[in-house]
Amino acid sequence: MKLKFALALTSCLLIFNCPTFCQKAKKAIVSTSTPNRITIPKKSDTFFWWKNGLEEIVKVDFLDGLEGVFADSTRQTIIITAMVKSNAKIKNRLTAIPKKLILYKMNENEYGASTLYFAQNDFGVLKELNSYFRFNSKGVFIED
Repeated sequence: MKLKFALALTSCLLIFNCPTFCQKAKKAIVSTSTPNRITIPKKSDTFFWWKNGLEEIVKVDFLDGLEGVFADSTRQTIIITAMVKSNAKIKNRLTAIPKKLILYKMNENEYGASTLYFAQNDFGVLKELNSYFRFNSKGVFIED
């Protein structure tokens, strides 16, 4: 009788603790592959980490075509502003998934930033969205 009770109790504990064990294992796997915070890319980086609409960290491809024109602090401000402005243009921000950021020179005193996002439209269909921004030689964004 005591053996049956002990087996029943053990199986109940395993069943009810299994989801928490699985969740802990999943968190351990996720935390080893991605950082737990956003990063700002350096000039030589080909990707960086940014938050999507659900506050999860995702990998974003990066191409810097500015050839060292800006100081590091100005460049970081440009990157952050471009990512935030492009997310603000998306109608359903919770579904936003950033994929790519490209910085480039347009002409002598104008530069550009292009972002690629995936987001769901009103019907739940995943769409590819591009945003384009212009900024001057001081890093100030030009509104269209």
